[in-house]
Amino acid sequence: MSGVPGMTGVPGMTGVRGMGGVPVAPCATARDWRDEAGSTLSLIVCFAALAAMLTLVIAAASSLYLERKRLLTVADGAALAAAEAWSFSALPAPAGAPAVRFDDTTLRRAVDEYLASADATAAFEGLRLVRIANADGRGVAVELAATWRWLGTDGIVPVTVPITVTATARSIIR
Repeated sequence: MSGVPGMTGVPGMTGVRGMGGVPVAPCATARDWRDEAGSTLSLIVCFAALAAMLTLVIAAASSLYLERKRLLTVADGAALAAAEAWSFSALPAPAGAPAVRFDDTTLRRAVDEYLASADATAAFEGLRLVRIANADGRGVAVELAATWRWLGTDGIVPVTVPITVTATARSIIR
């Protein structure tokens, strides 16, 4: 066929021999590679979709974390306001070590005033005061709850997560 000894009768052989004199098939032509066109495009699209989903998940987790930290900051302020809501008339007689005694109405009023002055109800969705507790006669624990909503999913997928934080503050008299 090509005039090379030993290559007669082998279709498509151009006279190229490999190791040991075994005939080798020719390289793939451009026509053979046309069937693979676009295979990298599907990989690029899949990896781009994966990267977009990963970015959205990281953004959502960061947003949830920051919203929780903001709520904790408000709870800290409310606990501090409640711990400082005492008067000298509430102090016991000087027979023992001075200690502050809190009543529930004073604590509730102090927390409500703080939340109103901080405009916390406008800053958080579904903000509510869960509990105010007189921790140990010296401190106050304030528990707040709110709802976090994933940005960008209002009409598509309504994802909401309840957030609850507790902050304590102490009032010490020396």
